[in-house]
Amino acid sequence: MILICEEEIGRALMRHTLMCITATSLMATAAIGAEWPDPNPAPNGDGTNTWYVGNNTQYPIIQDVLDACGDGDEIVVAGGLYVESLAIDNNDVTLRPFCEVGGWLDNGGCVGQWASVVFWNPTEGFENDNEYAIYVTGGNNTYVGRPRMLTQLPNTNVVTTTVVPGEWDPAGPPIDVQDVQGTDVADNRTMAFWSRSIDNVAIYSDNGQATFQDCFITSSDGFGGGAMITGDANTTQFVECEFEGTYAGGQTFAPNGEPVCVITIRGGEAQFHDCEIDENEGGETGIVNQAGGGTIWYDCWFDENYCMSGEGMYQCTGGTPMFNHCWFEDNVSREGTVYFDSTGVDGARFMNFISCNFEDNSTSGDQYGGAVQVVCDDCSGDAPEISFSDCGFDGNNGNMGLGLYDIDSPYFPEYRIAGDIDDGGLVAGAPDAGVAGDVNADGLVDTTDLDELFAMLGTCTHDSDYSGDVQIGDLLDLIAVYGNSCN
Repeated sequence: MILICEEEIGRALMRHTLMCITATSLMATAAIGAEWPDPNPAPNGDGTNTWYVGNNTQYPIIQDVLDACGDGDEIVVAGGLYVESLAIDNNDVTLRPFCEVGGWLDNGGCVGQWASVVFWNPTEGFENDNEYAIYVTGGNNTYVGRPRMLTQLPNTNVVTTTVVPGEWDPAGPPIDVQDVQGTDVADNRTMAFWSRSIDNVAIYSDNGQATFQDCFITSSDGFGGGAMITGDANTTQFVECEFEGTYAGGQTFAPNGEPVCVITIRGGEAQFHDCEIDENEGGETGIVNQAGGGTIWYDCWFDENYCMSGEGMYQCTGGTPMFNHCWFEDNVSREGTVYFDSTGVDGARFMNFISCNFEDNSTSGDQYGGAVQVVCDDCSGDAPEISFSDCGFDGNNGNMGLGLYDIDSPYFPEYRIAGDIDDGGLVAGAPDAGVAGDVNADGLVDTTDLDELFAMLGTCTHDSDYSGDVQIGDLLDLIAVYGNSCN
């Protein structure tokens, strides 16, 4: 019995030793990248965690953390170029870059700047067949790029979202996320996504519900698409994003058989707010190719896109997008800047243009479709399924104002009008990326813009406290600062 006990004790000691060695090995493996921050993930007061991932951290493989994190967690990525296909199906997750110190202020504070983070879809190795840099399905309230401006706390209070320059080694007080500077590699935006093969895309969202905010999307080697957006339940939002410098000729995207364009949309209700689609080249499927769905474009800019072999710069079949305060300028296509095949679209749905401008666009032959070309198999002479309100036209196919064939359709009448069309030029209100502060869109920033701002505020030049009335308090304010410099 004594011998048996000694053997059992020996085996127990050996098992304990092996368990200790295994645990130590796992901890050492996690710490290969770095020993800091500690702890990682860092627990937050609301029960969520902040994970520091990527180069020189304990978690160099970002997908491992996406698989392990919980809803509501924040994933902070160290600067670097990551050749990795990410997949997100988590809800309420934030994926953003590390906040670095971008400079110092006279008062001792610091300027925050996002670290240079680029995700580049692999073309070799185990993830070669994924054909994207990031894939999202589901992901309700998940933010990629710049975090949401406001955060709701567990007690239902809503506060401004802040980050700390230096993160776990703070270099200054917290600053609002909207005040953090962008990075050059992302064209002064928060985060970049690259495709690099003609049949790949940077972003693939299948029934996704996430928001991409302040992201730069391009093809690094000159070939590849920007975003593939599919699924009837898709509500992906792109906010302050730029799609630039891609070449996407409509090659087949292996995961679903759809054409690779700068933006491909198949169903759903995707939204684009304050986005730029500029300096891209496309093939016969256009720059943006939509089939079905009801996409919303607000305050967006389509500029200097070229696809002479495509029927339109924006090609839409059976879908009914709405363009609100958008600008189409210097685009080249074969038949229409926006080409709308409305076959099968019922009379209750419209393609809508509200406060949009079409300027200096051209089509083959310089005659038809400088703004919009409509075709269909079943609507000749029917009531129009396209509507314009407060829109402006100038220089399309060389026409001054609204040309006779700038809008060409088989409907009768050819299009529906809500607010009056400005057939002698362009309208104020649509975005003009060329002149910051040009409120009235006349190409100048001067006192008339200031007068319009005062009118919007219900005030005037001498109303220093913006009360709406010029009173003794305004005079006292002036006396208090008399003699000071405005510079």
